[in-house]
Amino acid sequence: MKASKNNYLNKSNIAPKSNQSNQSAEQKLFNAAASGNLDEVKKLVAQGAIVNLAGDDGQTPLMAAVNGGHLEVAKFLVESGAWINTFDHHGNTQLHRACHEGDVKIAKILIDLGADVNVSPKTGKFTGITPLHIASQKGHQAIVDLLISAKADVDAAPQDGEFAGITPLHTTCQNGHVSVVQSLLKANAFINARTTNGNWTALHIAS
Repeated sequence: MKASKNNYLNKSNIAPKSNQSNQSAEQKLFNAAASGNLDEVKKLVAQGAIVNLAGDDGQTPLMAAVNGGHLEVAKFLVESGAWINTFDHHGNTQLHRACHEGDVKIAKILIDLGADVNVSPKTGKFTGITPLHIASQKGHQAIVDLLISAKADVDAAPQDGEFAGITPLHTTCQNGHVSVVQSLLKANAFINARTTNGNWTALHIAS
């Protein structure tokens, strides 16, 4: 399970692509959000710029603001209706991306803005994979602790598919991240959870 190739696809919550007729206003909004220009963002939104319109890569103004660490711009966009749990056209949520990259600052901003720590795709190969799966797999201790403190489900597991039954504990044991294992167990992760395919526990995978 390699997060960099994940297609976290949820067709009901994918940002719409821009088209030629409205690209100018939305491109300006994206650029203003990316640079942290709150006054310009407010002006463009007041003029009717669509806050959830995405470019060809699925990136929205909110994603640009968060990536730039512009918290006030991000807050304003969320208050203006920007989707915090949306999936880009590569199938990733912003929180999944932050967990994959180990970016604690962005993960915290997203959680503070109301991102769902248990968000997961509803269709596709990686259905049921949460941000905690990714952070645990990558061994990003600080983000794992952040997610746990935000009430992430330590026993979350896909119900079907290739990764059915796999919990965050399975993913971190697979990669030998001892400190993450300790954090999950301290949070009462079920140590005897078994995968659907192979009937493996975390101990089987770690051995």
